[in-house]
Amino acid sequence: MDSNSNITDKTRQGIKWSFGLQIFHKIFFFFSSIILARLLIPEDYGLTMMAFTIDILVWLIMALGINTAIIHFQDEVEKRLNAAFWLLLVSAVFFTGLQFLCAPLFAAFYKAPLLENIIKVSAIGLFINSFGIVHKTILVKNIDFKRIAVLDASVSILKSILSITMAFSGFGVWSFIYPKVVGSIINVVCLQFLSKWRPSLDISVKHIKEMLNYGKYVVFSNIIDYLINNSSYIVIGSLIGSFSLGIYSFAYEKSMMIVNNITYPLMMVFLPTYSQLQHQENLLKNAFIKTLQLISMFTFPYVFLQLILGQEYIIGVFGKKWESSVFIFQIILIYSMFRSVSQCGSPILQAIGRPDIALKWNILYAPLFIFSAYITAKHFDIYTMALVCMLIGLIGSLLFIIIVIQALNWSIKEVFGSLAPVFLSSLIMGLYIALFKPIMTEFCSDKLTILVTCAGLGLTIYFACIYCFFRSFYMLIIENLSKLIKKKPLTQV
Repeated sequence: MDSNSNITDKTRQGIKWSFGLQIFHKIFFFFSSIILARLLIPEDYGLTMMAFTIDILVWLIMALGINTAIIHFQDEVEKRLNAAFWLLLVSAVFFTGLQFLCAPLFAAFYKAPLLENIIKVSAIGLFINSFGIVHKTILVKNIDFKRIAVLDASVSILKSILSITMAFSGFGVWSFIYPKVVGSIINVVCLQFLSKWRPSLDISVKHIKEMLNYGKYVVFSNIIDYLINNSSYIVIGSLIGSFSLGIYSFAYEKSMMIVNNITYPLMMVFLPTYSQLQHQENLLKNAFIKTLQLISMFTFPYVFLQLILGQEYIIGVFGKKWESSVFIFQIILIYSMFRSVSQCGSPILQAIGRPDIALKWNILYAPLFIFSAYITAKHFDIYTMALVCMLIGLIGSLLFIIIVIQALNWSIKEVFGSLAPVFLSSLIMGLYIALFKPIMTEFCSDKLTILVTCAGLGLTIYFACIYCFFRSFYMLIIENLSKLIKKKPLTQV
């Protein structure tokens, strides 16, 4: 088997395990989130989101882009791993210690005294997780996603069980925080066992400098991307309060569910694949287009269905107390569809050694997005802010993916044209459901029944459209699913 076939087979198996366990895990997570939404109140979600936005920022800075550098560089791997481990340990001590010390300042900024202790406990979980960064990156670099998928799903399920148990016991917001720390401990112990790699004191200053030089573009781009994605949380939390932040963050989480559970896991699979194909342009383009098609096959129909059935989904599944989040949920859904596509741009830029392009774009885009979020939250309300942020995010996502395509000297028409079958089939499905739903509501008032019936009918129409009007694309899906199940290697990606 040649190297390209081996990469393809490992990538396909990575997708298989990531998707298989993601489906099982997310079904479990979905039902646990229903229970938590009915047990907890918006303020609990708001406080948790305040703490998590701080955690994410600290994690991005603390990682220094080193994990991406490990995947990108293909030479002197052992020396790079040692340098990365000790560098990350020093970084973790400094930044999580700084988070712990600054906890009172964050609590004062949000005017939420309880937040101080929440941030301190969360910092402990981050520090523990830092011991597993290199070990997990080794598995990613080797495209060993079977072990990663099993571990991630197991830890997440355990955390969900602990959260539900604590919520039933009246722990409130701590039902989200303590399971996070417990999960960190289990995660690191398992990663140490799975990767088999152990650090030594053979620390290369040369490799530290090389990885920092590469990682600086990744970390700064990630920080700016963080500010774009979390500025709305920060603004709402500081200007409006934990209740409104709870409503907004709940809607955002549900609307971005398909992006977080499909796009991000796939990006983790494809980054090492892109890196290994970085000098083979045709294979790289083919892999990129197939990634877009695979992601859009899930995200586009989900968005069109939820735009029409959003009220039935939110109220029928999570309860009437979340009714005020429906409009925000539907607005952000539109943005999530475009973001699912644009999100593919960053890993391919990182793979070819051009993370600076993403950084430059984010430097231009971030001020406009953050300023708009601040102005609309200060002078209007969270609904207006959601609408404005959606429009800016939609335009920004399209421009970024166009920039990526042009940087690679590929055809914009060819790349976007590859998404036409899924988009048109989703649009037709949406029109049918929009006509059918009012008819059904005349005979049934139960929102869950309407949701299940319309969703089932919609997906049937969606796949029928692909089969009838885009037969070649349908056969491509069947062919790849067949090869995925049979573990049959291909000669192309």
